[in-house]
Amino acid sequence: MLELIFKKKTGFLMLVILLCITGVLLITRLPVQLYPRTQRPRVRVSIEHPGYTAVDFSTEYADAIEPQLLAVDGVDILEVEYGSDHSRFSLTFDWQVDSEEAKANVESAMNTIKSALPSDFQDSYRVRFFSGENAGFLMLGVTSEWTSPEDLYKLLITGVQPGLNQVQDAELVEIFNVEDIEAEVVLRQPDMLAYGLTIADVDSAMRRGYLPESLGVLAEGDRSYSVRYTRGVGSLYAVGRIEVSRLGNMPVTLQDIADINIHYILPRQTFIMDGQQGVRITASPVDGGNIRKMSAGVLAVLKDARRTGVLPADTRINLYLDPAAYIDRSIRSVVQAAVLGAILAMLVVLASLGVIRNTLLIGISLPVTLILSFILMYVFEVSLNLISLGGMALAVGMVVDSSVVVLENIHRFRTAETAPADNRRLRELIFQAVGQVRAPVVASILTSILVFLPIAFTAPLTNAILGDQAKVVIFALSFSMLVALTTIPLVAYLVYRTNGTSPVAAAKGGLRGLHRLSAPAMAFFVGLYKKLLRALISHRWPSLLFMGFAFGLLAVSSLAASMSRTRASYCSWLAAGVPGGILA
Repeated sequence: MLELIFKKKTGFLMLVILLCITGVLLITRLPVQLYPRTQRPRVRVSIEHPGYTAVDFSTEYADAIEPQLLAVDGVDILEVEYGSDHSRFSLTFDWQVDSEEAKANVESAMNTIKSALPSDFQDSYRVRFFSGENAGFLMLGVTSEWTSPEDLYKLLITGVQPGLNQVQDAELVEIFNVEDIEAEVVLRQPDMLAYGLTIADVDSAMRRGYLPESLGVLAEGDRSYSVRYTRGVGSLYAVGRIEVSRLGNMPVTLQDIADINIHYILPRQTFIMDGQQGVRITASPVDGGNIRKMSAGVLAVLKDARRTGVLPADTRINLYLDPAAYIDRSIRSVVQAAVLGAILAMLVVLASLGVIRNTLLIGISLPVTLILSFILMYVFEVSLNLISLGGMALAVGMVVDSSVVVLENIHRFRTAETAPADNRRLRELIFQAVGQVRAPVVASILTSILVFLPIAFTAPLTNAILGDQAKVVIFALSFSMLVALTTIPLVAYLVYRTNGTSPVAAAKGGLRGLHRLSAPAMAFFVGLYKKLLRALISHRWPSLLFMGFAFGLLAVSSLAASMSRTRASYCSWLAAGVPGGILA
């Protein structure tokens, strides 16, 4: 295979460059998440049913809802929470089910279920992904120096909310009000008796007069909208005009039989930024969505609204929780680890071999291996998350080993050659050097791969947590083997092609002083190693003491790690028992 690569060296190098360009482009196409999906696909259905208690709604409609939801393909668990005025149905699917397909099947089932529900709330349901603890969400605050929070909230709802709803990969964007309006209705029993009305009549009239009437669903591309019109009263301030009954041609309204008090109250949660009340906005991604793209989209909509005058010019947008920031920090950490690993590997090769061109070859192998790994990450749908990036950082210290072994053997063959230089002879030396270490390199890489490969066949939960890390390490190690056995020999041949000088002169000509220093230093360390090894092998008690010391050191380190975990667990338990979780 290596001979074929050398014959088609231009085409092979173009292929490697093309694959590297593809890998760089695919990095931008990878989904970005905080963590990999560690839960099975879950979809939640929320149904609003004002005026119905939990018992009443479950008694009348449970038989129409639950069997239909259980019949959805791939459903494993159905959890039901019936409540007053609203109920929730959480569907957990098998691991193999696609999240988007699961949501589409649930929406299809709800189209059948809603025909059995009262017309007042046939369209008052919502289907969305159930966000677990690893989903990650964006939280930001909006304030203005010269605009009140109430007015700012109205501007956000009317001018910004439609744009936020169109943000790609956003499942739900919520704008929280800074105040709530409450209507207190106190029925006057004498007046109710005078008109012959009961509490059931009032309840029926309020549901009838305040809820919108559904006209159906409007579909536009992949989105659907519920179309309704408001009948009766359209404002909470007009609740007193709800018609409860009629006496002949005279309507009996709610204000005729009740005292109505409408006032503003503070919401249950108030958002304060730098001592000033603001408007809180949260956004949660779709299952498997790109968190970075969602965060950038939300910020772009808000900044564009400020720039175009929809929001006041002094509007401040403060990020308080941004999962994309964690991802960016992890990416920077991986890049720093890769750069540091490459520099250290290059310094070690430079110090040991004393040839600067060998150092540059090692510097090429690491980025090429990591960039090519992104291609398989895209093919196998591995997202950029904290776990996969941790696997990438772990692989940085492993991917250069094969290249160092191959390159060192090529260097050894070249420096040992005393015949006059010839490009044909150089190629034969490279073939011999690579052939000598090919089997050990392949065996070493396969051994490392087999350490991580079984994770793909473990229980679904273990695979979900550690699968991304194992896949990334396997991808990187596989490409490191290919780069070491194909690209490094070819690039070494192109770098060391000579024009009449001997291989020894070529090996020493670039940096003579450093080579004169590295050769004696390496000879000293090799000699010292041989003496220590000979002493341990030839004497029984020193070898036993050395093995005992090694095992003792391993036992002490394992015990220290165990004690550290125990102490951390104890501190967590103690903090949970102290008010506020504060330890003195």
